[in-house]
Amino acid sequence: MRDITARRRSEEALRRSEKRYRLIADSMSDLIWTMDLKMNLTYVSPSMQTLYGYSPEETEGLRFDEMLTPDSARKVLDLYRVIRGLMRRRTLSGKGFSETLVLEHVRKDGNTFWGETQVSIAVENDGLIVGIQAVTRDISERKRAEALSKEKQDAEAASLAKSEFLATMSHEIRTPLNGIIGMAELCLGHHPDEPLKGFLQTIYSEARSLSGLVNDILDLARIEAGKMALEEAPFDLGELVRSVAGGFALQAGQKGLSFETFLASDLPMELSGDAVRLRQVLVNLVGNALKFTPEGGVSVSCELVRDGGDNAVLRFSVGDTGIGIPRERQQKIFETFEQADGSTTRRYGGTGLGLAIAKEIVGIMGGEIGVTSEPGKGSTFWFTVQMKKHAGQVAPAGGEAGILRPAAGAPGPDTRRGCRILLADDYAVNREVVRRHLEAGGHSVVLAKNGHEAVEAFKDGHYGLIFMDVQMPVMDGIAAARTIRELEKRRGGTSRIPIVALTAHAVREYLDACLRAGMDDCLTKPVLRQSLLDKVARWTGGDGPADLYAAAGSEPAPCLPPAAEPIDFARALEEFEGNRAFLMELLGRFLENVRAQLGTIREALDRADAEILRREAHAIKGGAANLAASELSSAAAALEKTARSGSLDGAPGKVAVLETAYRRLDEFIHQS
Repeated sequence: MRDITARRRSEEALRRSEKRYRLIADSMSDLIWTMDLKMNLTYVSPSMQTLYGYSPEETEGLRFDEMLTPDSARKVLDLYRVIRGLMRRRTLSGKGFSETLVLEHVRKDGNTFWGETQVSIAVENDGLIVGIQAVTRDISERKRAEALSKEKQDAEAASLAKSEFLATMSHEIRTPLNGIIGMAELCLGHHPDEPLKGFLQTIYSEARSLSGLVNDILDLARIEAGKMALEEAPFDLGELVRSVAGGFALQAGQKGLSFETFLASDLPMELSGDAVRLRQVLVNLVGNALKFTPEGGVSVSCELVRDGGDNAVLRFSVGDTGIGIPRERQQKIFETFEQADGSTTRRYGGTGLGLAIAKEIVGIMGGEIGVTSEPGKGSTFWFTVQMKKHAGQVAPAGGEAGILRPAAGAPGPDTRRGCRILLADDYAVNREVVRRHLEAGGHSVVLAKNGHEAVEAFKDGHYGLIFMDVQMPVMDGIAAARTIRELEKRRGGTSRIPIVALTAHAVREYLDACLRAGMDDCLTKPVLRQSLLDKVARWTGGDGPADLYAAAGSEPAPCLPPAAEPIDFARALEEFEGNRAFLMELLGRFLENVRAQLGTIREALDRADAEILRREAHAIKGGAANLAASELSSAAAALEKTARSGSLDGAPGKVAVLETAYRRLDEFIHQS
């Protein structure tokens, strides 16, 4: 009686175990197969219908290698030869045998798909080899994603190489150009006689034109790469328009042209946005108007199109009485390297880049640009932009204001007495130009050729201001500024020397890097005398703005108490009769399934698809419960409940909890 009872218990346990394995196999999207020692199929899971189009019954009499492309079949036959070699030993000891192959499978309809197949040997308790088992997963999507990823990586690498080449070449071209501009300005400052004065003015203006062309090419490259980011800083609209007008009024007077500006009375003056890029568009349009207007005048106006409460849509217009543009060419001129006709380039110069760049900038700002014109009567270029309103004090938007704002209360001696200034720049001509301008302004200058020399000079002396080139050998300006700020902290006290960056890259990533390193302001190259002395006055005269430009941050996440283990591993192992290898394999495949399901859940959340959320959460809940992963099962159950209610208000939080539970389980399994 005792023997019969024990046997029945054993048989019942076996039936339960077989039923459990069958349930797991039937519920998995992966295909599970078993084969005899001649590779004839003896069992396939229901996924065969989905992956291959065969019903399990139709696979009777088929061999595994017959369901593969010829190349993949050869791989399997090679593996089979290895297995046959093991079979000659009759038994298998140690860790067993397992091999993973990526194979191209053939469906019933003749189409193919890529599958990842893990092949292992089935053995009895005594080590006798009794068959072959395999698990196949459809990885067609992964293969396609890998191909797309490869294409994307290749494209990004090409784009990066192009960007690095442009950055390097622009630096190499602009550095001597800035030297030429600076030296020409120095010579003109000594009031030379004619014809030398005319020669120098030509050198100066042509070098400025060439510098502008280099900047246009770089802007176009950034736009094409999608890397032109907009600054978000307060500025005064009236000051910006006046500064643009002031820069062109003298040029208009020299040509005998009138120059007028008009700002509507209902315009909000205090705005927040990218004043530098807005100014760039205006300068381009006004510059073109003056270039193509031989007589008459130019006007600049701005009016309010729409007041949206926190933001405003503005319309700028630049009118002229110049040569005009034929109707058939009015849209073409906004394309790269286009002008009204070929004779325009020969007569007036230019590359046709400016309007193309202006159009892109306006588009990034959420606006439009256009023109109305009649040949012989003039043109009116207009554009709209959307700007945020800004309440409070703002920095003037002319020139470089609004790029970086200084720290409060920066100390400095009275400009009228002159001050000691540290200048770091690796290019000798730049050092000479800036030194002469500063000395002419009554200041004494200490020179450094790189960031390391600048740090050493800082240690040995006292300065009212530091001008720091960003790109230098040995140690760049970013690292030097960071080191100087660390040295100031070690010294203690409240003394903080203002550091002004010298850079040709007046773009967001460079300016943010300067700010994070502890710099206070930025001066773009070429360094012109008045701009340089204005910076000195601003920082050593004690009248710099008092507000800080701080990088946006967030509060750190609160510390959480340590959680319990995400899975009852002992119970899971007991459920699978101590077969750790099989349990780990199941867990690995389960986690891969969950990873894919989480992607589906995120997409469903974006579409507010409650039914898909419920379905996927339900599937995860059941699978996790079978594997004793209670934390993941509970998180999935909570999401399922929310999705079933029809209201997804709390769903994002539930998804975040589910993702955290998944990550914890994944980390736990990989560490086990």
